[in-house]
Order: sequence, then C-alpha cells, then structure tokens
Amino acid sequence: MACDEKAGKSDNSERTQHSKEPQNALQRRKGRITERVEGSLAMMLNLLILATLFYNALSSTTSSNSIIAQAIAGLRASQIKTILTTARIPTAGLYDKSELASLLLQTELQLAQQRAKLTKMSPLITIPLSSSNQEDVKSNQYVGVNLVIRDSLPLPFIVDTGASQNLLRASTAASLKLPTFSPQGGTSTIGLGGQGSLGKSTCILDNLKLNGHAIASSSYSQQQQQQQYLGALLVEDQRALPPLAQGLLGLTFLSALRGPMIEFDFSQKTLTWGPASCFLTPLQLHGLQKISIRKIAFDLIACDVYVNGKAAVAMIDLGSSFTIFNTLAIEKLFAPATLASLPNSPRFCAGFDGRPVAMKQLSTTSLDFAANMQQSRSFENFYASDWGKEVGLSSSPACILGLDVLGSKNKLLLDLEAQAMYI
Repeated sequence: MACDEKAGKSDNSERTQHSKEPQNALQRRKGRITERVEGSLAMMLNLLILATLFYNALSSTTSSNSIIAQAIAGLRASQIKTILTTARIPTAGLYDKSELASLLLQTELQLAQQRAKLTKMSPLITIPLSSSNQEDVKSNQYVGVNLVIRDSLPLPFIVDTGASQNLLRASTAASLKLPTFSPQGGTSTIGLGGQGSLGKSTCILDNLKLNGHAIASSSYSQQQQQQQYLGALLVEDQRALPPLAQGLLGLTFLSALRGPMIEFDFSQKTLTWGPASCFLTPLQLHGLQKISIRKIAFDLIACDVYVNGKAAVAMIDLGSSFTIFNTLAIEKLFAPATLASLPNSPRFCAGFDGRPVAMKQLSTTSLDFAANMQQSRSFENFYASDWGKEVGLSSSPACILGLDVLGSKNKLLLDLEAQAMYI
C-alpha cells in the first residue's frame, strides 16, 4: 500500500506540474498581449493629441502655429505642466496630457495673435550671425555680424557686450569718408588688458544696415555736439582688434536696435530683435532662467552669480571667448587655493593693445545664477588674469562671463531696457 500511495502521489504531482506549464505560458502570452495593447493605446493617444493640436493650429491663419503644436505634442505631461506653472497659468484639475496640451496651445495661440498685432507696428527682424576662429595667440571664437556703412560692402564686426562703446578701425573710417570730430581730452576706453587712449577722434556711424535692415541713428553736427548720435571710437593701433574684424559693436549699438529684446540663437546662428512680448511666451522660455542685470562701472552690464557657492558679481561679455576671473577675487572664491598655487594656462587672451595677456588655469568650478544652486553647472576650463589690476578695479566684478557660459545653451535673450537676461 505504501508503494501504491507514493506512486499515486508521484502521478498527481506530475499531472499538476504538467497542468501548470500551459497555464504559465498562457499568462505570459496574456502579459505580452496586454503590453502591446497598452503600447498601442498610448501611441493612439499621442496621435490623437497631435491630431487635435494640428487641427486647432491649422484652423488658424499662421503656419507657425503648426510648429507650436508639434513642439507641444513632443513634450511630456509633466513638462507641459511645469511650463504652465512657471507662466502662472492655473492647472488645477488638469491631469491628462491632452488637457494640459490644449491649455498651453490655447495660451500660445492667444499670444501669437497679440504678437501679430505688435509686429505690424514693430516687426521682428532676424539676421544671420557669423562666428569665426581668429588665430591670434590661440584660436578664439567670436560672435559677429556683417554691417553695411554708407552702401559699403558688408564689413565684419564683433558683437561685444563687454564694450560700452563701438570701435572702428581708423583706416576703414577714412576710406568710407565718415564724419569725425575730436572731443576735448581725446578718446579713451578700457579693455581686458588695461585702459588707455585709442586715438584722437570719434566718427559718426550713419546709413547703417544689417542684412538689408536699416539701423536707426540720429545725425550729428559740429554746432550741436550735445545731440545724441551713434558713433564709434577710432582705433589707430591695428593690434587692438582681431585681424579680420573692422570693429566692435558695443552696448550703444545694441541699444540702437530698439528691440528692446535681443535674441542670440546659437543653434540657428541668428540674431533677432523686436518687442519683448514676442519672445516671452511660456513655450519659448521653457528651459531658460531669468537673470536680473544692472549697470556697473564704465556703463557695462553685470549680474550676480554664485561661484563654488559664494556670491560674486560677473560682467556679461559676449566679446570674450572664455570666462576669465579677476585675480583679485581668486582667494575669496577658490579658497584654499591661492593665485600663486594656480598653474599657468597655455592659453592667452588678447589685451587692450593687442598684446597677449597670460592666464592661470582654474580647477573645476561650480557656477550658478541663483543662491539655491539647483541649476548649478560645473566648468573645467575657467581662467584667471590680472585684468582687474590693470583696469584699476577692485575684486568686483569677480569675473567676466564669456561665450563658454553665455553660449552654453541654445539661446541668450537680452533686454537692456528691462535689465533682464534669459539664459
């Protein structure tokens, strides 16, 4: 009997095991079918959202609305909600992506209608940016534009927010027969490598065009020297500018664009200016951080930054390829490191008179524009030089922010009137 019972139990266990195998296989097949169905439903939902957005967009008259709809459809629900929340648009009770996307699209279309009215009075103007690698001491990159003066051929200029005034080669001014005058006391300016006299004269920039678009500038006469005009300091020392550049366009030129918003799009290599409201839509500001800017010495612009968690003032300088720290601020921001302990950098920067200025190499540096350090980024190639001493400044500003930081994202928005920067 014992043998029979064991045999019976063995038979039962084998039957049970054999019966479980098809059940497990069936469950696995059901799981795969469920996953496929859920994936198909998710795909259909996204297609439905995209179709709805396109239908709403295409019912409008502007073709750009379909681009907006496509951009929204490519976002996750959490991203759309963040954009709406940042723009202070209520999202209470909205959880589905289709509902959030519809609200964002509606907001963008309303703003697009407002922009259309504004641009009839003050149109958006977009021109191509040019960037070139100038081989001086080391290869430096600049952002520039081609400027036409008095129907001249397009002349390459560097856009430089680190210069309060415009600069032009004296030889170029003479060839274009630009009106010039000599202010009392001569002309002077400052630069990274020091300060001093550039020349004896200032010229008047008139009949200016950027890619065919006229730039507003007022006339000047010897009898009305107090009248505002768009001028440029004449550069007689050929070394003071990169070899291929005819001059610098500083903050006075950018103010003359009268946007008041100016957008540098580094991915598309374009410069656009126009009414601020045309740039400040929730979708356009997604991923950008608003930074307050202010004027400092010599009418330059600066903002507050946090370097390794310590507060500092940084000058905004699109004319510099690199972010370069003031050696007078090194021990405060990089303690326990001292200036003497920093290694020499193989790179040089161009000084005020064109001479190379030696730089020190800094270790990995954390930089943020807000005290919470939530968007802090690490940079490995920051530098330090004695520009603070040569210009006659103290430890503030602690650094100049160059293209390595200002151009690290696709876009940089600058509103000189509202004293704001978006990066």
